[in-house]
Order: sequence, then structure tokens, then C-alpha cells
Amino acid sequence: MRKTSVFKAFGPLFCAFILVAILLFSPLNKTHRYTEKETDKFANLPQSIEVFTSDNIKHQALENKKYLPIMGSSELFKFDSFHPSVLAAKYQRDYAPFLIGFNGAHSLAHYFYMDGLKNELNHRKLIFIFSPQWFKTKKSKQGEISLHGGMVSSAFKRYVTTKDLYHYIKSADPSDITTKFMAKRLLKFSLIKGDFLLRKNLTLLAHGKKLDMSLKAINSLQYNFLEAEDALFQKLFLPVSFVNIKDLEKKLPNKYDQKKLDHLAYKLGKKQSKSNPYGINDFFFKYEVGKGFKKMKNAQIKTNFLHGMEYNDLQLLLNLFAKNHNDVLFVIPPVNGKWMKYTGLRQSMMKKFSKKIKYQLNSQGFNNVVDFVGCNNEPYFMYDTIHIGKRGWLALDQKITKFMKKANAPENYQINNQEFLSKGWLEVDNH
Repeated sequence: MRKTSVFKAFGPLFCAFILVAILLFSPLNKTHRYTEKETDKFANLPQSIEVFTSDNIKHQALENKKYLPIMGSSELFKFDSFHPSVLAAKYQRDYAPFLIGFNGAHSLAHYFYMDGLKNELNHRKLIFIFSPQWFKTKKSKQGEISLHGGMVSSAFKRYVTTKDLYHYIKSADPSDITTKFMAKRLLKFSLIKGDFLLRKNLTLLAHGKKLDMSLKAINSLQYNFLEAEDALFQKLFLPVSFVNIKDLEKKLPNKYDQKKLDHLAYKLGKKQSKSNPYGINDFFFKYEVGKGFKKMKNAQIKTNFLHGMEYNDLQLLLNLFAKNHNDVLFVIPPVNGKWMKYTGLRQSMMKKFSKKIKYQLNSQGFNNVVDFVGCNNEPYFMYDTIHIGKRGWLALDQKITKFMKKANAPENYQINNQEFLSKGWLEVDNH
């Protein structure tokens, strides 16, 4: 009787475990191969978390050297006829943008995206678009500056998978300063705090200690399980709707003419922002600014982009770019000038922000930097308050075209982690 009771209690659970194991590790669960037509669709779909996190899609697509990875966040899916993907398709460039980004996907999310694609992206050109709001910090009531900032736990949980973390741990060097820093950084996130095994691994790495053979074996089993899970579920939860690039191309002239395109961008920008005096897209102004409009008056007087943890997270990513021999074009966008005057955001602070970013990049050998901060008052350069718009995309397209025509820049990276992984660097106001 007792054996029967035990089986009734645990038998279904045991059977379920066996079925899941068979499903995940069965030869039937093979990696799906995507056609180039399918990966072309995924290239223009940054707003799909499944495309952002699925290893199979990333690996298969970026094996193709025609794709130019453009890394950023929410600006990437503000599609119109002047978006880089549309311009590249319309004017038959010898590259096709592969959009890598999502709302709230900071430097840390891009680090783990890159970490899983070292082979595919080795010696490749990349575009990296900053968002000033990644670096946002607040002052306490006592006037003290918060040195936290950077990626929030909810975004980290969305864009960095457990599999990404085990992949990182697998090759992490405990004697490397970046490993220790990264481990300490990760231990602050709720995803790690709630996972005993991840927490144990990262605690050891944070103290510069090697993982023993038994822990490595457990990590390997866990990673293999998550890899099989990814191969299975990415086929079940892929998006079914895609951006129709062909429709957006129809608004553009057949021949590329920068002056004519800029005139068209101005004309369309003006037509689509009649509801407000800020040059903000009508749809965005109605549904995003909406009822909160009056509350935004002078609401950003104390907003600061100079002290966030994002500067340290960026340094971790720069280490990865250097190790991976990437030639990167960095883009610093402006904020809508008219909106800045309304909210009180200081252009003087934005100039300091730009100067600080450029110093961190240039002093370490990353010399391809496009600084658009001074374009804040250019009409229709922005789509809304903070996202690049028609004339902004057109200006960036010219920079990308020149960048892609050049041979890869000779590497002269001089990584300075002692300065840029320090708390002191976060406190620097004006360099």
C-alpha cells in the first residue's frame, strides 16, 4: 500500500520529467535552419524579444557577412522611409542592417548578446547607438548623486537569459579584472539573487576564485539543457508579423540624391507633426506625451547623464569589442531642442555628456564617433523627444555609407580598465 501511495504521489511528476527530457534532448529536437529570406525579416525586427534572445536566429543570421549589426535600443524600431534598413534596401547597398536592440537594452544587454556571437562577429564592423537616458541618474533630497543608474533589473531579466549567463561563466577568467567586476555587478540583479547556482558561481568569480570540476560539470549540464530548450521553444514563439520594407521604399525617389531626400524628409516631418510646436510626431505626441504634458514643464532641470553605472557597463562592452577585433562606429544622438527648453534639460549638460563619452572612447583607441548632440535644434532631425527621426536617419546614413566604404581601421586599442571601471570615473563631471 505504501509503495502504491508513493507512486501515486510522485509517479506523475517523474513521468513528466522523463517526457520533458525526451522532448528536449530527442534527435527530433534539431536546430531549425532558416532561409536567407527569413533572416532578412528577422533583421528588421528588433522589437521582438524572441529574435533578440534566440541563439539559433542570431547565429544563423550573423554567419552571413552581408549583415551590418546596428546595436541600440528603442530608436531602432521607429520605422519610416528614412530608416537605415529602408535606405539600404532602396539604394541597393552592399550591406543589410541587422537591428539589435530593444527598449531598455543598455550596454549590459549588448555585452551578453555579443558574448554569445564572438565567432560570427569576429573582425566585423558594427554600429553602436547610445541613448542618453541609459546614463540617467537622480540626486537624493540631500543633494547626493546616485551612482546606480544603468540597466534596471526588469530589463535585465527580459534581455539577458540564464543561458547567456552560463555561457559567460563557462569561459570567464577569474583572474581578469573585468570578470571580477562583472560578477559583482551581476550579483546585484534580482535574477541572480533568486538563483542559488548562478549566485554561487558568480560569488566565486567576484572573489577571483576558480570553479572546481564538480561545479563546472553541473554548469555544463545546465547549459546543455538550456541550449536544448532554446532550440525547441524558439520555433514555437517566433513572431508572425514583420515590417514591410517594400511599402516604405515607395515614398523614396528611385535615385539617391542627398539634397532631394533631405527636402523630402523635412516636408514629411512637418506634415506629420502639426499637432504641436516641438516637431514631435503627432502620434507620439498624442499617445505618449498626452496627459502628462503639463507635468513635464521644467521637469528635467535636474536631470543628469554624467554619473551613471552605465559608464562602467560601457567599459565592459568596450573590452569585448577590443578582444573581438571589432571596428565600431559609435553614434551619440541629440535630444529634441525645443522639448529640452520646455522640460528644462540643459544643453550644457548634454555637451559634457558627449565630451565624457568621447574621452572614454577616444583615449582607448575607439576613434569612429559620430556626435549629433549639436543637432538638437535641427527641424525634424528627431522623431519625438529622444528618438532619431527622418533627417537624423538620413544624416546617419551618410556616415554609415562612408564607414562601410573604408577598410577596417588598424587596431590600436589601449584598454584602460583601471580608470574606466573605477567609481571615480562615474563621479567625473567635466573632462
